[in-house]
Amino acid sequence: MESLLHLGQQTIKLGGMMNKNKMLLELKKAEAAAVKANKKEYALREKFDVLIKGPELLKLVGKTYKYAKNCFSCPEKEEDYWPVYAKVVGMDGTVIKIVEFETDSCGNFNYKHNGWYNGEPGSGWEECSLEEYCKEFAKQLSKVIP
Repeated sequence: MESLLHLGQQTIKLGGMMNKNKMLLELKKAEAAAVKANKKEYALREKFDVLIKGPELLKLVGKTYKYAKNCFSCPEKEEDYWPVYAKVVGMDGTVIKIVEFETDSCGNFNYKHNGWYNGEPGSGWEECSLEEYCKEFAKQLSKVIP
């Protein structure tokens, strides 16, 4: 009697009596084929996204944004919030490359390179003027480097 093993959309014929090692080998081959297919599909989807979304995302380069109410977990009062500023500096595929800075509620200044992976600012981010971004950067930096 022939046995069949169903793995998602793939079916493997196990034949009659199959030993454990042969079954594991067939499973590993099927798993490797599935991983390869997923990688190929992901690469094609990414290329498609770049072609479709790329021109629109490129328009974001140079824009500045503010996230007004960043906080650590469980804020209790208004002083527990602080703003985060970001400037879009480039693109890599559909990832928007940004530089971001903040001074948290403990007084720690953070500056980092980051990315928005969904292709646009998330909820809570609002566009701000380059002037506001630069003034805030100078203000925060002056606290760190008097």
